[in-house]
Amino acid sequence: MGNSLSAQERISIKDPDITFHYTLPKGWANQDDEYYHLVFLPTLNGNPDLFPLISITYFENNCPDLEDCFLGQINGGIQESLPNAKIGKTGTTEIAGTKARWVQFTDVETSGPTKTTFNYTRYFFIQNDHYFVLSTKSPEGIDKEGEFIAILKSFHSEKNR
Repeated sequence: MGNSLSAQERISIKDPDITFHYTLPKGWANQDDEYYHLVFLPTLNGNPDLFPLISITYFENNCPDLEDCFLGQINGGIQESLPNAKIGKTGTTEIAGTKARWVQFTDVETSGPTKTTFNYTRYFFIQNDHYFVLSTKSPEGIDKEGEFIAILKSFHSEKNR
């Protein structure tokens, strides 16, 4: 799937075993590749490097217990990919009728002399025999939580027949 910049629309991503859907907010774009599906604002205040985004990925359910996998992410998985991440709050919510665990954390990225703090919330849940990871990311001081929550509330998946 390519990029999309139009009025709010329903997006469907079909892979061999599963299809997932969500509502893309007006002005946001999406891009799909072999490993991740990205939902993002193409630019923020004219800077294409500082954009809020959601990444969606999933695996055949290699996680028999959601809580064990969630704790594994908090106790090491996040730091493997972001060594300077600082873990914050954790909690439980529901995505498409399924229990989801979430964790908030921050990380600082350096680009030349510029350091930018990013806020993340990562959601983990099991649905239709797949382990999903939905991760939101936005620069500190940019509040897109309303849009993130709307996308998450519109998300659902189904097994392909």
